[in-house]
Amino acid sequence: MQEQRRKAEKERKRQEAIAAAAAEKERNKLAARAAKAEEKGQTEKAEVLQEQAEQVVPTITPEETEAPKVQGVSTSYTYKAEITNIRQFCKYIAETGNFENLIEPNKGALKQLANATKGTMTIPGINFIKEEHIAVRT
Repeated sequence: MQEQRRKAEKERKRQEAIAAAAAEKERNKLAARAAKAEEKGQTEKAEVLQEQAEQVVPTITPEETEAPKVQGVSTSYTYKAEITNIRQFCKYIAETGNFENLIEPNKGALKQLANATKGTMTIPGINFIKEEHIAVRT
């Protein structure tokens, strides 16, 4: 037990030293940028950079340790998708014909576009329809 504490303390001090060195490096970098800005006559920028340099503090990020195995506990995973480039996604579907079910038109935006252009715009694959509505006041 004593040995574990000693090792943990030694590791903590090592991490603190690394964090302090990184913070000092960042402070020096910001101070150098502030000095350069001051030389160029950009006093506001220099002051902001100097303030940032003064606010840099060492931060220690704890290392991830593997959680102990507990009987009766399991892990499962789910997956999700995000569109990073809508044009590439649409191009892929258009070229291959695969996954057309993944595209759902924004009907609200299409209705707004139809009203704004009074249905005169032409978009391949879209029909703008003019509907007549009659209202009677009594």
